[in-house]
Amino acid sequence: MRPSPAFGLRAAPGAPTMSVVGPSADNKQQQAAEVFEVDFDGVREAFDGSSSSSIAAFDGRGAGGGALNLRSVAGAGAAALTPLVLGAAEASAKGGEFGIIEGRSASFFHPIVMGTMFAVSLRSAKLGLEWREQRTMGGRMSTLKEQLPVLSSGSRASTPLQKEADGIRSKLEELGEDAAEAAASLKADLAKLSSSAAVEIEQELNDMGARRKELSKKNVRDRHYDAGALLLGLGTFAAVEGPVNTYLRAQKLFPGPHLYAGAAVVVAWAVAASLVPKMQKGDDTARIAHMAINFGMIALFAWQIFTGIPIAQKVWEFTKFP
Repeated sequence: MRPSPAFGLRAAPGAPTMSVVGPSADNKQQQAAEVFEVDFDGVREAFDGSSSSSIAAFDGRGAGGGALNLRSVAGAGAAALTPLVLGAAEASAKGGEFGIIEGRSASFFHPIVMGTMFAVSLRSAKLGLEWREQRTMGGRMSTLKEQLPVLSSGSRASTPLQKEADGIRSKLEELGEDAAEAAASLKADLAKLSSSAAVEIEQELNDMGARRKELSKKNVRDRHYDAGALLLGLGTFAAVEGPVNTYLRAQKLFPGPHLYAGAAVVVAWAVAASLVPKMQKGDDTARIAHMAINFGMIALFAWQIFTGIPIAQKVWEFTKFP
């Protein structure tokens, strides 16, 4: 046994000792008694107010020759164990050393915030898809415009088609009776403009234009960026806080699917964010990778919440407010 400076516990060959077993004990008891020896000088210093008769009872010098004073033995045992118990309390948070940090309020910070982060992830995904829609809409509209009919002048019809048709009718009125060929060409142009294919293309272009204006008013790009920043900042903090809180309460972690999935989600956030500079430069590969990582993260996040529900139930059972 290591010596204690406060209470003088040591196994010293020359120190006065006591045996907790009587002369009739068997060999095993006698061997155990020889191991646990007490330096009574150290005990006397620890219990400064103890009477000489109580101290004498430890080494057989009290009344009755070899009688054992149980109350004195208990006092010496408490003196010997006190530094060990205090040391254990200092090393363990389970005794409430960290106060409210170990309570139910702090313990449920992680599940509440991470549940909110899951909702933010879904919202961020929606905003990201809307921003992609708005960003690519110009190219799709240009492709549709190329499908409009080519007029007799060699130019492609433009929208609105009604305005284009009104211009052709004005030209027809200006033509004389000797311009039958030109009139036939203009009438053919009017037929092209009024065709069902041209009308459908115009309607689709109008719908896309209205949608682009709507998305532009919603400012989806900046809102998507803000949601991603919130995930990377608060989400990462809460993801790390959870295991730290668990360790403070239980003095150990519990490796398993929930912990591993949470670590993977945080890594996915970091990798997806690292692709943003390339995305801003127009790298489509980075954009596709960004979306794939985040959709995979959402699926993993949903499964992690499922694995975290029984953990939250146990935390609720074994913690108290605050």
